[in-house]
Amino acid sequence: MTTAARAKAATEQRQASTRQKLPPIFVGLSIGGLFAIEALLSGVEAARLVLINTLRKPCVRLDWINQAMGRLVAAGGFPLLLDAMLPMLVNPDKLAEMRDARLGSAPYIPASDDDPAYRLMTGGASANWDVPYEDLSVPVLILNGLQDRVFRLALF
Repeated sequence: MTTAARAKAATEQRQASTRQKLPPIFVGLSIGGLFAIEALLSGVEAARLVLINTLRKPCVRLDWINQAMGRLVAAGGFPLLLDAMLPMLVNPDKLAEMRDARLGSAPYIPASDDDPAYRLMTGGASANWDVPYEDLSVPVLILNGLQDRVFRLALF
């Protein structure tokens, strides 16, 4: 290693050791947001929280949706779930664009019980969505789609 390369490496090492270590920003999609909230409420440090389509209010409708989604995946995999749910989640222009590609004639194939995504999907039915959001002490950014007719909550 040349003298210049050693000097550069030493400078980079000094800068790295003096940089402030900042806590992470947690970003959670759907049930991942619930897991991030649970981590924060249990004392895990984070600077901020971003929730993407996470807000849920425990109710009969949510229980129905969670159980139905698990059953759809069990019966026909994620293609069946998407075909059934997209009209409630996506705007009409996007649906028209996707229609021919999504609604083909390929048969639906059930998900395997050992598929991690399937286990996550079926686990949503037993998740406790009754979260004390008021106990969060970090800034929270909430992202939710206006076209989402399944999970969107009226917040205001």
